[in-house]
Amino acid sequence: MTADDEMIFAMPHSFLDRFILGLKESGKKVGARYPVTYYQNFQPEFPPQYEELGKKFGI
Repeated sequence: MTADDEMIFAMPHSFLDRFILGLKESGKKVGARYPVTYYQNFQPEFPPQYEELGKKFGI
């Protein structure tokens, strides 16, 4: 089963080595790893409107 943000696909077995190499190389170029962890690059933030209300009411 997959989550809402996941995808299943198929490819010929002969593509597998190039596919894995591509994942490794593309990750190195952007400083990420595969599989991407759920917490990677996660910085929770309120919408700007909430920030403005917080400042207005001293929260």
